[in-house]
Amino acid sequence: MKRQNLIKTGLICSLLTALCLAQPSTAKVTVSDSTPVQDAATSLASRIRELDSTNPVERASAACQIGQMGKAAAQAIPRLIQMLGDETVINTAIFCGERQNTRGRFSDDEPTTPGRIASHALAAIGRDSVEPLTSAVRSSNPVIRMNSVLALGVINDPRTIEPVIAASRDQDPRVRETAVWGMGLKHDGSVVEPLMVALGDSEWRIREKAGWSLGLQGDTRSVEMLAGALRDEHPKVREQVAWALGLKGNKNAVEPLINALRDGEWRVRNKAAWSLGLKGDSRAVEPLIAAMKDDNAQVRAEAAWALGLKGDHRAVEALSAAMKDQSKDVRKKAAWAMGLILMRDGKAADKIADLDIDLKSDKDDQLDEDSDRGEDVENESKSPADSNLPTPVPMPTPAPSLNQSLSPAPATNLEIGPGKRAAKKTAPKLKDN
Repeated sequence: MKRQNLIKTGLICSLLTALCLAQPSTAKVTVSDSTPVQDAATSLASRIRELDSTNPVERASAACQIGQMGKAAAQAIPRLIQMLGDETVINTAIFCGERQNTRGRFSDDEPTTPGRIASHALAAIGRDSVEPLTSAVRSSNPVIRMNSVLALGVINDPRTIEPVIAASRDQDPRVRETAVWGMGLKHDGSVVEPLMVALGDSEWRIREKAGWSLGLQGDTRSVEMLAGALRDEHPKVREQVAWALGLKGNKNAVEPLINALRDGEWRVRNKAAWSLGLKGDSRAVEPLIAAMKDDNAQVRAEAAWALGLKGDHRAVEALSAAMKDQSKDVRKKAAWAMGLILMRDGKAADKIADLDIDLKSDKDDQLDEDSDRGEDVENESKSPADSNLPTPVPMPTPAPSLNQSLSPAPATNLEIGPGKRAAKKTAPKLKDN
C-alpha cells in the first residue's frame, strides 16, 4: 500500500510538472510580437500626419510610403481620398521608403502630382479602397475623377469594372482616357463594346488607348473596327491598332495588315510586318517580301523576322539579297530567317543551291550607317544574338503608368530574334543546329 501511494504521488508530480512546462510565456510573446505591430502603427500614423504638410513633395512622399505598406495601410484611405484632387506639379524625386530607390518610379524624370501618388497608394492598398474610390469617381472635380479611375483601373476587383466603364463616357477627355486605359487591364468581356465605342472618340489619345486595350482583350469582336482604324488620321492610332490586330487570331485581320504595309508612316508599317509574322496565313508572304525593299531599315528587319516565322521557300531570294543590306540588323535577321526556312521547307534547299549565300552570323562590329538608325533610337531592336528563340512576346501588360500623360507606351521592343547562330547550308550542320 505504501508503495502504491508513492507511485501515485510520483505520477501526480510528473503531471503537474508537464502542465507547468506547457504554459506559454505570455508576457514574453506579447512583447516580442507586438513591437513590430506598434512600430508599423506608429509609422503609419506619422505618414498620415505628413499628408497635411504644406510641402507638396513631402505630401507625395508620405502617400508613396503609405502605398508601400499595402493593405495594412487601410486606415489612411479617407485621407488619401481627400488628396486625390491635389494637382500640384512635382518635378523632383519623391522618397518612397527604404524599399524603393528615390530615383525609382517617381523620379524627377517624370513630373507627377500628390493626387496621382495618392491614387497609386489607394491602388496598392487594394480592395478596401474600392468603395471610397467609387464614391469619389462621382465628384464634380475632373481631377478627382481622373485619379479615382486610375486607381480603380489598377485594382483587380470585379466591383471596379462598372465604374471604369461609366467613366469612359465622362465629359472630360482626361477621365475618358484614363478609363479606356484602365479597361485594358480588366479581363472581362463587358469592356469590349465600350472600348469599340472609344475607338471612335474625337480625341486621338483616347483612340490610341482604345486600340491598346482592345489588343489585350482576347475577343475577336473588335477585329472589324480595329481594321477600320488602320485608316485613322493620326499615325499613333494606326500604329497601335496594327499592333493590336497582331494579337487577334482572326483571318479577317490579314488583308488590312497587308494594306498597312504601304502606310505612309514607317512605324505603322513596322507594326504591320510584326503582326503579320504572327499570322499563320500564306497570303502575307508576298507582301512581306515586297516590304524587304522598304526605305526604312527597321521595317525591312521586321519583315525578315516575319518571313522567318512563315518558313516559306518563296522568301529565299529576297532574304538572300537582304543579307547584303547596308543595315547590320537587317543582315542578321535575314540570315536567321534563311536558316529557319531551310529547316522548315525542303524546297528552300533546292532554291538556295545556286545562290552564293553565307549563312554565318555577320561579324561586322561597325554600327549601322543607314539613315534610318537615327530616326528613332529608342525603338531600335536588339541584336538577334542577344535574344532567345523566336517566341512572339508582344507588349506585356504594363505596370500602371503614373505620369501626367498616362501613356501606356504603345509598343515595346518588337524584336524577337534568334537565339542561336544561323545554320550553314549543308544538311548535317542544319541537323546539328
